[in-house]
Amino acid sequence: MNNNPFNPSFGKMPSIFLKRDNLSQRIIDELNRENSPFQTSLIYGQRGSGKTTLMSEISSKLKENKDWIIIDLVFDNDLLISLTNQLQEHLLKLKLIKNLDIKMNFLGIDINASLAQNIDTNFQQILQTSLEKLTRKGKNVLINIDEVHLTPLLKKFANCYQIMIRKNLKVSLLMAGLPENVSEIQNDDVLTFLLRANRIVLNPLNLETIKLSYKHIFQNANFNIDDRTILYMTKQTQGFA
Repeated sequence: MNNNPFNPSFGKMPSIFLKRDNLSQRIIDELNRENSPFQTSLIYGQRGSGKTTLMSEISSKLKENKDWIIIDLVFDNDLLISLTNQLQEHLLKLKLIKNLDIKMNFLGIDINASLAQNIDTNFQQILQTSLEKLTRKGKNVLINIDEVHLTPLLKKFANCYQIMIRKNLKVSLLMAGLPENVSEIQNDDVLTFLLRANRIVLNPLNLETIKLSYKHIFQNANFNIDDRTILYMTKQTQGFA
């Protein structure tokens, strides 16, 4: 059994989360500001730098605010379907659409072909209609996508998202990935608007922060470990969470 308090366990918040100078709170504060450059943000860093954990903490805090809707997406071929389904669930909860509407059509689009094909063909219209309803209700939508890399699917999603921004709909985007993948996305000829996106770089953690955290954890657990051992352990992390 793994009792490591620093282990995020598939993206969940670890029981001990090493803060980065209140970075998560700053991002949340910016997301709550009108026309903030953080509205579209790219988080990048090497594996183990805490990208997923940072996104999880931001989402967890924003969920406490009734004006925010969080959409967590897995970067796979079902990304558009998952986004559509999650928006549909929130629209139902807010009574902005009815179950009958979904059975007959979805936001005015007749379902006369397979659901996946229909969503793919009409994604921009579905996304816009959903966000218009939520914006009128005073809801902000945050879309999180982890482990992004350049694909035709990402291009389609990002271009539709850009249109939603131009229409002043209340939607924000956090994408996280490895530096080389984020760089490829930003330098794509079709996605040039992402060059203006806010970039959040997760560098290795401050070693003094890690050392003090180790010391505190072991003391609370009644383990007597000398400073030399603590320092050795700290150096072995190389600054990674």
